[in-house]
Amino acid sequence: MNINQNETPDQRRIRELEAQLAQNQNGGPVRFQVGKSGGLSMYGLGQRFPITLYVEGWEILLAHVDEIRAALVAYDRELKRKA
Repeated sequence: MNINQNETPDQRRIRELEAQLAQNQNGGPVRFQVGKSGGLSMYGLGQRFPITLYVEGWEILLAHVDEIRAALVAYDRELKRKA
């Protein structure tokens, strides 16, 4: 796994905890890799391709975790699940 050399201990711990949480919730391993373009790709979500964002995109996503969870609850009946 590629790790940003400028990552603070707190950022590293958050990354590790989020990966552990994702693995526990999905039942499979989630892994991260830094691509040639410098984006961080997240594998193991059960999709054909990884989710890839630059740092700013991940920061925006993480800042809206509570809103994402609320949307999942609010739109539960409309959302589809993989069989």
